[in-house]
Amino acid sequence: MQHGVLGKRWIYDGVHDPVLAGRLLALIQGAAEPQAQGISDTPDRTVTSHFTETRESAGIRSATVLNGPYGTDLVVDQDAVAEADGASLPGLTMRVARVLEPMGEPPSSLGYVTATWRSPEGIEARGLFATPLRPDGVE
Repeated sequence: MQHGVLGKRWIYDGVHDPVLAGRLLALIQGAAEPQAQGISDTPDRTVTSHFTETRESAGIRSATVLNGPYGTDLVVDQDAVAEADGASLPGLTMRVARVLEPMGEPPSSLGYVTATWRSPEGIEARGLFATPLRPDGVE
């Protein structure tokens, strides 16, 4: 594909990339700022995220990818998320939506990432892109 700023790019399924998993967790936790796709160094104010936990991770060492009926789950191993001070955070699953659907208010859950998009018909909508799940699988 041709990116508006970066030029020719190759597309792949990002959920299999450990860097994406780490950056998605950082976005959910509010430690990463979403960036506009067509303009360098420009925040995308249409993307919102929320996370009810107060602890912040230093990164993800490994994750398992599971495709399911409600999206793709990035299952982070119990000992794979390290806090900034070196302690382990409990395991976490991040569900990535594969089919975007318009929604009203964000869900009341552990957290979320929502954003706007434009349909092929030109209609702007807002919906859920990713949701962290508790270790027991509850949103």
